[in-house]
Amino acid sequence: HPEDEPQPARIGGVSSFGYSGTNAHVIVAEPPPVVAAVAEVGDPQARPRHLFTLSAKSQAALAAYAQAYQTFLQTAPAITLADLCYTAHVGRSHFPYRLAVVVDSLSSLQSQLLAYDAGQRASDLHTGGLSASQPPPKIAFLFTGQGSQYVGMGRELYETSPTFRATIDRCDRLFQQETGESLLAVLYPVDNLQSPVSNLYPVDNLQSPVSNLLDDTTYTQPAIFALEVALATLWQSWGIQPDILIGHSIGELAAACVAGVFSLEDGIKLVAARGRLMGALPQDGEMVALLVSEARVRQAIEPYTAEVSMAAINGPASVVIAGKR
Repeated sequence: HPEDEPQPARIGGVSSFGYSGTNAHVIVAEPPPVVAAVAEVGDPQARPRHLFTLSAKSQAALAAYAQAYQTFLQTAPAITLADLCYTAHVGRSHFPYRLAVVVDSLSSLQSQLLAYDAGQRASDLHTGGLSASQPPPKIAFLFTGQGSQYVGMGRELYETSPTFRATIDRCDRLFQQETGESLLAVLYPVDNLQSPVSNLYPVDNLQSPVSNLLDDTTYTQPAIFALEVALATLWQSWGIQPDILIGHSIGELAAACVAGVFSLEDGIKLVAARGRLMGALPQDGEMVALLVSEARVRQAIEPYTAEVSMAAINGPASVVIAGKR
């Protein structure tokens, strides 16, 4: 075949005709070539750090396993840190004796393993044990309500995490389809931020300067929703799956979306409508959170029931009132 034409995969056949009358035929083929996409330093597709994990059935076996990886790294063929960490984490069973290292390069991993072998402990290396009878801990994701927002929240993740960025961008596109406006312009206005990683990770689709709209409920609600869903998606991409999802206010909708109660498309429509309705309320209104009992609050607002009302009873000593400012 000419050199510029793809070569056919090699295929081999194995046949066996036994005296018992059972015939077996096996055809095997080589896998298609895999071209690794290597992310260069400064590439926004690169994950800044990786988690390398090992486990074994005893402390001695764990030490021997770590030493075997040291030897492998000294003579390893061309391999990426991402591939190595992925295979070590998902390619084997997880036994009770465990080691985890947070690293940003193969040389850093080798240094950490050498330190572990010498009995030294670095801040990025963690060891521990898990009893065979001990059930795995349950994980809860808690999604906050309005009041947690600030301009630039999640900016470094947006610049460095492809998964987080893709979710935020998808929310932005859906919000634009729904309202004609951009969430990115509200979250990351380019004139308001001096990110420490901007020079290393140039971002090409941040929006032109916009006045600070993030505290306008019309935008606050969908912005918090988008950020929370993106954070949950990022944790899930790392294999951290929640057993419990809890949310307060707008966080309830983020929790419901992550739980699969409705799609992201429907979620954005819902939070956009919610934001518009809340933004349309009278501008001379206000809410106040009070850390006192319901009875005391009712007594205090009794003379003003035409202008102030009980908005929420969050606990025995946590009450919200709403009304004219």
